[in-house]
Amino acid sequence: MFDASPVTTVDTRAVHAGRDDLTALGVHVPPIDLSTTNPLPSIAAGGDAYEHLATGGPLTPGDTPVYQRLWNPTVARFETALAELEGTAASVAFASGMAALSATLLAATRDGRRHVVAVRPLYGGTDHVLATGLLGTTVTWARPDEVAAAVRPDTALVIVET
Repeated sequence: MFDASPVTTVDTRAVHAGRDDLTALGVHVPPIDLSTTNPLPSIAAGGDAYEHLATGGPLTPGDTPVYQRLWNPTVARFETALAELEGTAASVAFASGMAALSATLLAATRDGRRHVVAVRPLYGGTDHVLATGLLGTTVTWARPDEVAAAVRPDTALVIVET
């Protein structure tokens, strides 16, 4: 017997998450947006969109797209789906692991706490950024069982890669 109640299993959410704006249009497969630049409806709309992004506001489907590195409908849908699957309010996708690491380090240390606890082995690029102090951090290298003891008041982040 067919059950017409909404299905909320992780499998169903993985297929349907991030596509609410398309469902009303009858679109089953989201388009892949490959455009890198977008025409602006007006100078004012473009200025408003840049100002919105500059002040930390996210664009959402339906807003004025400006430039793909700042916002892309395909990536926005992916971020929405990932957040739904992970049970969080939002998520951020990056083009590379190093971009994600750099953004995480910068965000975690912006309040002045510059200490990082890291557990090796790490990806080579992560190890290099931490070991060289490129982002102004100091690092305590620890084994998994030493992490709690290595955390200090100025610790901004604990990094463990799997």
